[in-house]
Amino acid sequence: MILLKVKDYKFEGVSGVLQVLSPKMSASCDTSIELTETVLWMINQKFISATNSTLTEILDKLNNLENKVEILGSEVKISKMETAGMRAAMFKRDAEGFFGPFSQPQNGISFKGSTCKAISARVPTGNMLIAQIKNYMDVDLTGYQLYLPFGFVFAPAPNKISAKTTEIAIFFANQKKNIAAEPEMSYCIGGTDISLHLYFVRGGTVQTFAAALLPRNAPAGSIISLDCTDYKHSGSVGSHDCIKNVGENKKRNLTVYEGNIFVRVTFETESYPRPGILTCEVFKLTF
Repeated sequence: MILLKVKDYKFEGVSGVLQVLSPKMSASCDTSIELTETVLWMINQKFISATNSTLTEILDKLNNLENKVEILGSEVKISKMETAGMRAAMFKRDAEGFFGPFSQPQNGISFKGSTCKAISARVPTGNMLIAQIKNYMDVDLTGYQLYLPFGFVFAPAPNKISAKTTEIAIFFANQKKNIAAEPEMSYCIGGTDISLHLYFVRGGTVQTFAAALLPRNAPAGSIISLDCTDYKHSGSVGSHDCIKNVGENKKRNLTVYEGNIFVRVTFETESYPRPGILTCEVFKLTF
């Protein structure tokens, strides 16, 4: 048997060596594992700390970005309102000068080859109302609706007013009951979410007209009001206007707008027995 001596230990072969070294190796492994775990824990803590810091920074930046977007949105909205207001002021002051010249739309099928002047001259009574709608836009006015609580239709408006076309309609009073015609007409404007509404009445003591640009689904009858107060309009500033007490043998104008769509309405109340004439012009304006 071979004997080995290392310091004070004697080993008998390989098994003897292992018996002596095994406890020391085990202790060394345990120490290495503990050290590794400690290092991993420290790394993990640093990673968590760094991650939390990064996430906090990202959240702060997102909040700042969200605030900036909200501010920008408000500024854009205000800018659009200011632009619309400027456009409206320019339009009212000199529409043709700023945005024109406008090519006159051609008369449509409702004229039957005649003109508004010729038709008004042939209308037999001052109890009648004539409405002509001039579409200067490149889109059609469609989905015609009529709300007529009093009076009758003498010549109906067409269901569609094509682009660059003018159409006409005629209404007359209920003479038996001595009640003036009081129509409200409406059309949808192209593929927009906007509908055009026109209301007018001319009686012995009442001469009122109004116009509005409302949501597409707003029914005819939404703005009807003899005194310009009792109507169901809740649109944006500038999208509705109403004028009462026009008087006889007078000519009054109003303008309404929504975005870049503008409507100019003129009401003429020629002395009896001439009819009242409402002219509506619809434009899409850009700078």
